[in-house]
Amino acid sequence: EDGIRDKLVTGVQTCALPICVISFMLGREQSDRPYREIGISDGHHALSHHAGHQEAIEQNAHIDVYQSEIFAEYLNRLKNTPDGDGSLLDNMLLLYGCGMSDGNLHVHNDVPTLLVGGAGGKIKGGQHVRMNGIPFSNLLISMMDVGGVRSEEHTSELQSLAYLVCRLLLEKK
Repeated sequence: EDGIRDKLVTGVQTCALPICVISFMLGREQSDRPYREIGISDGHHALSHHAGHQEAIEQNAHIDVYQSEIFAEYLNRLKNTPDGDGSLLDNMLLLYGCGMSDGNLHVHNDVPTLLVGGAGGKIKGGQHVRMNGIPFSNLLISMMDVGGVRSEEHTSELQSLAYLVCRLLLEKK
């Protein structure tokens, strides 16, 4: 896995475009492949349907911590890679999260999501924001806007109150 992260850092470093989009799936949520490297013989998907069994909940949490540690290592590599007056991390905006807030019940609201990076000084960090009732798509549209990507298909969304709230939260203060 270290090789993949190294390639991602090099890919971002060498990207000649103003926007560089990378999709990097850390987990095997839809798979029953075990996480033997951390001592778990069941798959993440099966464990997410824990039915309240404490051992499955703990193993699922252990996988979540493991994936978070992998992401943290990637962030450290970006932070320690110079780019202009800062680091690659200073000049990027990364989204980290999952598809559900509760895999056992397949709950799709209140999905935990992390935005990391400075987007070239365009956003304010160090915040915890609860986006009650605001569609996740508005966050993605806001990220596109911060990156200078506008789409006519999203004009009505870009003018919505929810979009404005997202923009205010992302703007650097």
